[in-house]
Amino acid sequence: MLKRTAIAVMALTASGMASAAMYAPEPAPTCTPGNVTIPCEASKWDIGVQALYLQATHDADATYFNTVNGYQDFKQDWGWGLKLDGSYHFGTGNDVTASWLHFDKTTDHSFDLGLQNGGVHNYSLNSRLEQFNMVMGQHVDAGMNKNMRFYGGLQYAQIRSERDGRFNTLAPGSTSVFTDYTVNVARKFSGVGPTIGTDFSYDLGNGFSFTANASGAILYGTSKNYATTTIAAAPGVVIASSAASNKMIVPEVEAKLGAAYAHNMAEGVLTIEGGYQAMNYFNALVVMNNGLTNSDFGLQGPYLGVKWLGNA
Repeated sequence: MLKRTAIAVMALTASGMASAAMYAPEPAPTCTPGNVTIPCEASKWDIGVQALYLQATHDADATYFNTVNGYQDFKQDWGWGLKLDGSYHFGTGNDVTASWLHFDKTTDHSFDLGLQNGGVHNYSLNSRLEQFNMVMGQHVDAGMNKNMRFYGGLQYAQIRSERDGRFNTLAPGSTSVFTDYTVNVARKFSGVGPTIGTDFSYDLGNGFSFTANASGAILYGTSKNYATTTIAAAPGVVIASSAASNKMIVPEVEAKLGAAYAHNMAEGVLTIEGGYQAMNYFNALVVMNNGLTNSDFGLQGPYLGVKWLGNA
């Protein structure tokens, strides 16, 4: 009797274990360093501001002058710019981000072109960029130290390069009478199009990290050039004028390299980031210089900013 009871108990135990194995959930996968993962679901927001110290650049067609000392470049002064951005983070590493970049700087120069080519020219060149981005991003973790964010959306850009000058030259048909003239040349481009990019950071520990960014855009818009020359003594008298306008596709690229420090606080994370950046809009500006040509417009220089990340 005891033997039969033992056999029955063993049979029931085996049957229960088999049933449990049949309906038990799959074991959770283990985490292996090097896997690409996405963050846990969370809702957060951030806002940031950056101070930019930049120098604008153009092609030679737009900024070189044939002076008595040979060709000279209209080198532009460094100036301060500003960038503001804000994001809403949701889901598993998703975000919607809006940003605005502003740069506006005027540089003064004088060039001696010789009496037969216009005498001494006193010029001021204003370079301005307004850039707006609206993108959606996805954050991923690539291993223990590497973090990436892929994003895409729309970019709008407005570029303006305006030159005001005054020069003194011989009056037509005279060898001794000089006349003062003023000249205004305005070049501008505005366009919109898709943009994509990648943010990358490598954690060094204790809140420090290396950062990098690469992005590009293809903008469709209009590029215009206006030029007028007037007699300085009679500003309303226009003695020469010209205008050109083209529909254009303008590629744009940007790159950044820097370092950051993130400090965890009771209600969020404060991040300080600095580095160097460069951007270029290819053939964005129409130039009327012995025929129609085009000039790039670029900005490059260091940046420093702060960002606050908090829970939504």
